[in-house]
Amino acid sequence: MNKYWYNTCGTENRQILTRHFSYFFSSSPFLFFSVLLSSVGLNEVDIYAAVLQKSAPLDALCEWSASEQYGALLEHLLSEKGLEVHMPVIAETARALNELGFPKDPSKKFSHLSEALFCALYNNDILPEEAFIFWSEDNDTEHEGKMKLMIQTTKWLNWLKTPDEDEESSEGEDEE
Repeated sequence: MNKYWYNTCGTENRQILTRHFSYFFSSSPFLFFSVLLSSVGLNEVDIYAAVLQKSAPLDALCEWSASEQYGALLEHLLSEKGLEVHMPVIAETARALNELGFPKDPSKKFSHLSEALFCALYNNDILPEEAFIFWSEDNDTEHEGKMKLMIQTTKWLNWLKTPDEDEESSEGEDEE
């Protein structure tokens, strides 16, 4: 899909797709998205954006990311892709959060909804650890809401970048 279509018509087309194809979308998401990817020319980021939109209102439970919802589909579409797909997915997350005003988490499980979304993407193997780390250290790429998202997810990103004690001890044992 070309960037012109995505940048100028993306939100409107995503709304149309979600509204008109909601039956197929909910009954057989794998088939629905396979058809869209191959025949309509949508890409993985468009699919992710449609899932977020279909799942509105977004909340800290992130039920959309569960395997039985859209998690398995998103994992299939996104997890093994490279940074050329992962970075736009994170940018789309920022765009969606910006549209919502980067809300706090009313459930208080997280400080902000942004942490919940990042956690859901990571815990459900939709995006790998490396994608978040690269995004947080990439000073060359700017997108809507990036700075606000960085600020809100700093604590989570620091946790992600800190090696587990189990990993450190098993690495030490491997060297012996």
